Amino acid sequence: MTRIGRVFRIVSASPHPALLFFSSRYSSSSPRATARLLRVGDVLRESRRFSESDVARFSEISGDRNPIHLDDGFARDIGCFDRGRVVHGMLVASLFSSIIASHVPGSVYVSQTLKFISPVYIGDEVLAEVEATYLREHKKRYIVKFTSKCSTNGGGSLVIGGETTAILPTLVLLDRQNLD
Repeated sequence: MTRIGRVFRIVSASPHPALLFFSSRYSSSSPRATARLLRVGDVLRESRRFSESDVARFSEISGDRNPIHLDDGFARDIGCFDRGRVVHGMLVASLFSSIIASHVPGSVYVSQTLKFISPVYIGDEVLAEVEATYLREHKKRYIVKFTSKCSTNGGGSLVIGGETTAILPTLVLLDRQNLD
């Protein structure tokens, strides 16, 4: 393989076995399902509105029963969150692994750094994005680093920023509808 900048060239006369597996197993006649390889600079997005039910279930599963997530009065008066209850930061940050795994099944999430900048209130629409910044082949898999961010207000207000690293079995993306 030839190295081009920080990205490895993965196209050859005989495709990588993982590329054959994913492109044949997950192919579809839909134009949106056309296989495309992840490259540095590609941005994957997902948007989600977290409900009261989402927060209650996450609280139960995680054991994080902080009243700023469960009690409007407490969140306003003690937590100083003027709009009331806030969504757990880790629930919002879980969008990053969701984005990566939905585009490349079999991905293994290996690290994440997060900076929580602003609260996400129940009912806010959150836009999560991961941008590939580094790709490297390693033992027939790919180590990929992403900048990751979540925002509200149509992308105007940054609420979480950070970096994510994942090991991908392939660079073939399954769903291009959220890809720039």
